[in-house]
Amino acid sequence: MLILFLVTLLNKKINEKQKLIKKSIDVLISQNCFNIQNIELNSDAFADNIILSTARSQRQIAATIDKLKSYYKSIGVEFISEGDSTTWALIATDTAVINILTEESRSFYLLEDLYFDCKITNIDT
Repeated sequence: MLILFLVTLLNKKINEKQKLIKKSIDVLISQNCFNIQNIELNSDAFADNIILSTARSQRQIAATIDKLKSYYKSIGVEFISEGDSTTWALIATDTAVINILTEESRSFYLLEDLYFDCKITNIDT
């Protein structure tokens, strides 16, 4: 009985994390970000996922970060954010680290190349 309870609890936690990642990607898409990639990290990493996306301007980055902050606040998820008005901003929860970069920064840093050994899913926008 205890094992069944623990499995149920674990499945609920996994479903909540997957829902948070999907909704975060939906926010990126609604803000017209593109070239979105979901990188699934190994189990011993600092987060479960890294999400990379591209924006056309610093203003778009700031607006997208604001939307993500509003969403996380509305559901009570703790987060930290950096670089809201630069060419590379990120917002991190315990589940995912979302990076939003301008096209120039994305092609300069090539963050996806750092995670060559992880599962990378390209999101159609």
